[in-house]
Amino acid sequence: MMYKPSMFNVVHTVGDRVLLYNSLTKRYLKAVTKKDEVLSILNNPDSSPDSPVIRPLVENGFLVDKDENETELFQLWRNDMINSPELMLTIMPTEQCNFRCVYCYEDFKIGAMRPETQQALVTWLRNNIHRYSALNVSWFGGEPLVEKDIIYSLSEQFLSICKQARKPYTATIITNGSLLDYETFQKLLKYHVTFFQVTIDGTKETHDKLKVRRDGSGSYDAVMNNIIAIKNNCKSGNIVVAVRTNVTTDVVDKMPEHLKTMEELFGDDHRFSFYFRPVGQWSKTKEFHLKDKLVQNFERLYQPIIDANIHLDYRVYQGFTANQICATTRRNSYILRADGRIVKCSMQLDAPESNVGFLHDDGTMELDMAKIAKWTLPDTSREKCRTCNMLPVCLGRNCAAKGYILPDKVLCGYEGMAHKYVFQLLDQSGVFELID
Repeated sequence: MMYKPSMFNVVHTVGDRVLLYNSLTKRYLKAVTKKDEVLSILNNPDSSPDSPVIRPLVENGFLVDKDENETELFQLWRNDMINSPELMLTIMPTEQCNFRCVYCYEDFKIGAMRPETQQALVTWLRNNIHRYSALNVSWFGGEPLVEKDIIYSLSEQFLSICKQARKPYTATIITNGSLLDYETFQKLLKYHVTFFQVTIDGTKETHDKLKVRRDGSGSYDAVMNNIIAIKNNCKSGNIVVAVRTNVTTDVVDKMPEHLKTMEELFGDDHRFSFYFRPVGQWSKTKEFHLKDKLVQNFERLYQPIIDANIHLDYRVYQGFTANQICATTRRNSYILRADGRIVKCSMQLDAPESNVGFLHDDGTMELDMAKIAKWTLPDTSREKCRTCNMLPVCLGRNCAAKGYILPDKVLCGYEGMAHKYVFQLLDQSGVFELID
């Protein structure tokens, strides 16, 4: 058989090794002693037809049949992903928060979800669950744990509905972590929450300047105590605690100290996975006080982390490199605000374009399909996107809002722009399979 290199190969030579990623098959390979041979074959597959590295390259999608139309394969995969029959609901039980993070974009104008809206959601789900293959709920805010009882009550009813309909139910939560005491964690686990995202913005010094409570006090100790309690007491291996660090120049300066602390506490526990994002001017209405603290390039953010070679788990990045497209582009993905409004983008909550419907108190859901179409239909207008080797990661519009609401802001996503560095962190976590 005659082969050609896949159009979706991403190749990085790093020191004595070559890291390979295929954005369509989502496979990771690396070569050290056979680095030059692998690079030669990827450049000219016919140059060494009997090489033992041909087989793993073919099996993992890095070499494909010379007559294969990968564009059509991508389009098929894209359509399946966008039109997935899984219902993905992001629910805001409250839009209030016990923090006032310096970089936050939310305005906290709306309080807790009314009982009538909660009941309407349950009624709608009971009447419509048969249309979907599964239910995935993401608890969001505000700070969702400000209203724990709403989460518990709705979760109880969701589980009952899904059990009766024989539909799988999974749940995640994005929380600042301050209210995630071990008793709360156990209850959430009971209600099938297995993915927890918390934020630790560097050392106590940097974190407490960024993650400020409403009363102005710091939050580092409370968050750290909570996740340490989870590590020490939870025996389940079926959880992921994703620790996000929002990075400013001050955080970069303290990064070695931060990483060392995380390694000492969590380096032996692969349930805790770490990732990093540069702080941006996420609010377009609030006064922004961090303009002189923004990290201007990914090298400054990532290189100190790579160079530290700390024993931490970074595998949460696999999800970002596999599929960076925001959930807003999925046909059956919605955000339910505390007041019953249905929106598509959590960072554009009040944009008219994002407001696609409303959940009425009688349990009926009104949706604007014309607006939804603009969020879900693929954008193939940019030539550089159509020929990009990372196209299956972002579909040409990693952030639908930037293509729809903010058309002048169309950019590759964080990992799309920084994959050179992200792959090195994944390699440190043992993700890349050695083919030597």
